[in-house]
Amino acid sequence: MVRRDKVFGAVCLALGLLALGGVTVLVLVRLPSLPEQLPAHYNAAGEVDAWGGRGILWVPLAVGWMIFLVLSVVLRLPGAWNIGGSAAGEQRDKALVITRSMLSLLRCAVALDFAYLTWCTAECRPLGTWFLPVFLGLIFLPLGVNVVRLMLLSGKR
Repeated sequence: MVRRDKVFGAVCLALGLLALGGVTVLVLVRLPSLPEQLPAHYNAAGEVDAWGGRGILWVPLAVGWMIFLVLSVVLRLPGAWNIGGSAAGEQRDKALVITRSMLSLLRCAVALDFAYLTWCTAECRPLGTWFLPVFLGLIFLPLGVNVVRLMLLSGKR
């Protein structure tokens, strides 16, 4: 029987790879035809507020891949995770599943966020006013929900 957390992790991995891989291919294919000046920075409203050369396109792409790869390595080393407390047996296993799911979701969220940021930069488009709250929500909502789940598991309120 396949555990749900393993399927969830595989789906998150596939989505992240698809997003970052797809935008990487887009950048490689379109790079020669891109304008000389591309958005280099966006303000909190998602509007372009600084411009730079084509090389600026590699920054969000590299950061996205770096975070994705670091989280992938961390997911492979559950023995190095500090899940806190004196969890043992079934409780420890549940805590590890919650932590693994949280890290998988964060890896996917980062990949999607940075892929979109890179795509907008390549297309010289604003991010949109919705980007910052969605980006922060995709990062902090899973953290908050899973920290609460871990606290409930350990009996702390």
